Amino acid sequence: MTEKQKLSQKLADNLAFFIRDPSKRCVLNESIYQVKCKYSGKTLGLKTPGCFIGRLIPSASIRLELDNLDIGDVTELISAAGTKIKGYIPKIILNNRLIMLRFQGLHDADSNWSDTGLSPKGKRELESILNRYDKKLNRTPFRKFL
Repeated sequence: MTEKQKLSQKLADNLAFFIRDPSKRCVLNESIYQVKCKYSGKTLGLKTPGCFIGRLIPSASIRLELDNLDIGDVTELISAAGTKIKGYIPKIILNNRLIMLRFQGLHDADSNWSDTGLSPKGKRELESILNRYDKKLNRTPFRKFL
């Protein structure tokens, strides 16, 4: 399997987790204008491993540490990987910052979701991500979501 296929399959599997049960998204709407997403569901008292990026981090203790340190988006996560975080951030995240930002954005926005999975707007956003990163992502594992 090529790196492109591995990355695509890992992201599609992660997306499928939330599509099967959108209530597993680790998002707390604190107000109309602010969405708080956490790497670990435990931080918000939710029974989910965490947000889109959080599910890609295998260590539950690292996810909690990230939340305790109030590490924000993927760019901040990557910066912190060399300084504040004592544990392991997977290469899939470190090597694909912009793709991860887009998938996390897809995950975070309520307008991208319905009770049954991706909304029409979410499907358009996924299509946009696939078009933008066509050299790094294979469309095949995502077709079932479009």
